[in-house]
Amino acid sequence: MNATINSFAILFRETLQNSRKEHIGLDQEIKVLGHYVEVEQLMAQKPFECNFDIQTTPDPEEILIPPMLIQLFVENAIRHGILKGDKNGKLQIKFRTTKTHLHCSIIDNGLGIFKSQNEKSKTDHQSMALTVTKERLESIASIDTLHITELKNEDGSIEGIKITFKIPLLTDY
Repeated sequence: MNATINSFAILFRETLQNSRKEHIGLDQEIKVLGHYVEVEQLMAQKPFECNFDIQTTPDPEEILIPPMLIQLFVENAIRHGILKGDKNGKLQIKFRTTKTHLHCSIIDNGLGIFKSQNEKSKTDHQSMALTVTKERLESIASIDTLHITELKNEDGSIEGIKITFKIPLLTDY
């Protein structure tokens, strides 16, 4: 219990600090995402693993991004995909750069966005978070920058979700 409270306190403090900034370093965003995933792992009813794949030039501490842009996708992957699925959860968060853009991918092995949305529509709660984040991404990058793809096995069953987007590469030098 103390580990959960401590991890949540760290996450809460970092989120508040970052929310007041126009840009933060990618390294800071990765750190906050790591703390967020840790809190979710501590609270989850079943275990899941997460790994980060970072292939950027320049280094993550030199890349600037808007704060609180990626966490929503990670949260959705965990809560609406991995934790509702029946297999051991796997989450991968990838960052790579080209000369002009930072590319981000969030890949999970959850039950799939359409199945999750169908189950969600049975309640009165409909989240606006994805719509707002999509609009935010489009104002930063361009229309049609966000792509959500269901990953399928050879037999057509859902293997998970892959969310990708890119934003213009901004550095602090």
